[in-house]
Amino acid sequence: MTTEERNKIILTTFVKFLKANDALVQYRANYVKERPGYRAAFFPLHKPDCKTLSGTPHSFICTAFSWDKTKEGRAFWSNLHRKWDRLLTILERTDYEISENISSTFFTRCNEG
Repeated sequence: MTTEERNKIILTTFVKFLKANDALVQYRANYVKERPGYRAAFFPLHKPDCKTLSGTPHSFICTAFSWDKTKEGRAFWSNLHRKWDRLLTILERTDYEISENISSTFFTRCNEG
């Protein structure tokens, strides 16, 4: 698998994860709020491109914006970050092979037991 293919899987999975956790709109709004130069439409919904997000995939949530300055608050984003980190770890262990078959239930429960 090429780096470009891996990045596309990661970002596509990230968007699915945010949607499954009802956080896509909030994530995009908070991300853009801290980056006045970005347009709200920048976020890759149809053509994922890891160049649009900074940092490593494990930091997509934890470094995206200041959690304390959001309506959702620190606890919401901290919980979501932990869930994303666990999901990403699973994807890495399986060489991203399971990404096409992941259900939305898995996205919301990836932090359980």
